[in-house]
Amino acid sequence: MASAIDVAQWIFSKDGLWDCGNRPDDGQRLTDDVPDLWFDFLCEYGEPHRSFDAGDQLTYELVNSIVIDGIRKKFYEGGGSRIDGTLEFVGEFFLAWIDFILQSGKLDSTILSPTINLSHFIGSFDYSVVPQNGGVQFEIRNRTDRSSGTHFPGRFPPQFDEFMETLAGEDASFASSSFIGAYLFSPVVSVLEPKTRTQTSDFVIPPEGGGVYRQTFVWTENYVTCEIDQLGWPQYLNFIEID
Repeated sequence: MASAIDVAQWIFSKDGLWDCGNRPDDGQRLTDDVPDLWFDFLCEYGEPHRSFDAGDQLTYELVNSIVIDGIRKKFYEGGGSRIDGTLEFVGEFFLAWIDFILQSGKLDSTILSPTINLSHFIGSFDYSVVPQNGGVQFEIRNRTDRSSGTHFPGRFPPQFDEFMETLAGEDASFASSSFIGAYLFSPVVSVLEPKTRTQTSDFVIPPEGGGVYRQTFVWTENYVTCEIDQLGWPQYLNFIEID
C-alpha cells in the first residue's frame, strides 16, 4: 500500500497525476485562471515569482473574495490606518469554499475555475493595506511550494517544523509507519518538504515539480466605507473599483 509520502510525491511529479507533457505552457498571464496557475507551479513554467495587478483576471477574483473581505473590514474598523499581517489558512479554508461557490456561480467563463479557486490555492499569505492617493492599496504576498501543497491545516511553526518526507529519509522505519501515528506523534507540518526549482528540475529522476513559486497581488481600490456598513459582502462589491 502506497504511503502518504508516495502519493504526495506522485501528485507533485511532472509525469504523475497530471502529465506536464500533455499540458504545455500557454504563455498567457492576463487571463490566467487557477488551473493555469496550478500548472505553471507544478510544471515550473514561467518565472518563479509572478506579479499580478489590477489588469489581471486572478487579481479581480481575489478582490471579490470573502477572504479579502475580512481584511478589508479590519482596515476600516481600524480607522483606515495601515495594517500588516499574516492570514493563516485555518478557518479560512471554509471561507475559501464560499469563494469557490461564488466564483462557480458566475456565468463569465473567464472567472470560472472548475477545480479549485484562488483562495484555496494561495492558502496562507502575508498582506499589507495602505491608504494611498485617495484610495486603498492592497498587497498580498504568497509562497507556494510542495510543502504548502501538503500542509496540515492548523499546524504552523514553531510547534510544527518537520516534514514527513525528511523524517523518512533520516529513518527508513518512519516511511512505513502509519499516517495517523506520524501525524499525532511527530511535529510534522506537511507531508513533503519544500524544494527549489533547481532541486525539482527535469534533471531529477523521476522529474519532480512544484518548486518554490511566489505570487504577489497588488491593486488600489476606492474607499467603500458606507457601502460595507450598509450592504455587507458580497453586495457592496458592485461599488468596488480597482486600478
